[in-house]
Amino acid sequence: MTDFHFRKDDEPPIVPGHILWGNGQQFNDNSTQFILDSQRKCGDVFSIRMLHYYMTVIADPHSFEAFR
Repeated sequence: MTDFHFRKDDEPPIVPGHILWGNGQQFNDNSTQFILDSQRKCGDVFSIRMLHYYMTVIADPHSFEAFR
C-alpha cells in the first residue's frame, strides 16, 4: 500500500496497512504477533497507523531509555 503521509527522512518506517484504516485490523487480530512481525520487517523502532493517528513503537525494551 502507498502511504500518503508526508514523512521526514529521519522518521521511522511505517508498517504497510490498509489505505483507509491503516494497521487497525492487523493489530486487532493478534497484537503481539503483529508487533513481532513488524519488528522483524522494519527494525526495533517503527510506526503504525490507526485511522489517521500515527504511533511510534519501540519494540526493543533495551532501547527505550536511550530513546527517551
